[in-house]
Amino acid sequence: MNRRFLARVGLLAVLAIGGFLLVIWWTAPKLVSMKNFERIKAGMTEAEVVEILGTAGAVGTRLGKEKVADAVAIQFGDAPPSKQLREWLTTDGRAIAVGFDSTGKVCMAANFRVTEGWLDKLRRWLRLS
Repeated sequence: MNRRFLARVGLLAVLAIGGFLLVIWWTAPKLVSMKNFERIKAGMTEAEVVEILGTAGAVGTRLGKEKVADAVAIQFGDAPPSKQLREWLTTDGRAIAVGFDSTGKVCMAANFRVTEGWLDKLRRWLRLS
């Protein structure tokens, strides 16, 4: 009887955790997409970019630090390379990096493919990173 009780409690715990993770995944913002990347234009403020992409990006970027594939960068005008960068992960395994100039306006945008492990995905779904 004790063994049955523990098995039921264990099964209930697994189902509860699985249900919680499913709800987090289901409700995660899905606005970050390549379609919305194409809406980013020179001169936009960070608030306008966040409005388009639906969430604040992570400070910094992997661009230039890690090996990335299929990188497409757009430099707007003659603005110097940005040191204030934000990064968003899309739902299709790509990342969007946006650079802001000293006035806080968009001066660079890039998208590239990234490889993300299951633990990184879980952290992102739980909004821990």
